[in-house]
Amino acid sequence: MTETARPAGARQILIVDDDEEFAESIADILAPDGYAPVIADRPESALAALKRHAPPVALIDVRLREASGVDLIAPLKSEQADLVIVMMTAHADMQTAIGALRKGAYDYCDKNCEPVELKPALDRAFGRQRLKARNRVANDTLYAAKDAAEAANRAKTEFLANVSHE
Repeated sequence: MTETARPAGARQILIVDDDEEFAESIADILAPDGYAPVIADRPESALAALKRHAPPVALIDVRLREASGVDLIAPLKSEQADLVIVMMTAHADMQTAIGALRKGAYDYCDKNCEPVELKPALDRAFGRQRLKARNRVANDTLYAAKDAAEAANRAKTEFLANVSHE
């Protein structure tokens, strides 16, 4: 597992690929644009990196030696439910893409694409993560307001019951 220094405000991303040179080249491409990549080369190290760093976005190769990147989606999501996953492969096929999306991947890209194609996919993934975070805050605020209103309603009911009894 490889880490780069994390500058303030960097967008942390987990890159899971068994080809370490390829993963490091992606990290080198992304770092100047404000990304803080953490690289894992197999499912076990990906889970460990997720637990340690909790990046909001993961970029996962479909083929990981004997393992499947698609099969890694469920364990990663069970560890961090709001993780946004972008799958990548050099051997694009429709069935694998559909399977990955059905298992919870957000997007799917070709490993052979140019960086100018990868960065918008990652920008969308980080945008999705921000929306999820805002939604979570809005839900928490709504539930807190609902609880406060119910407590006020109970207090009012008890007060009216006491006044009525007197």
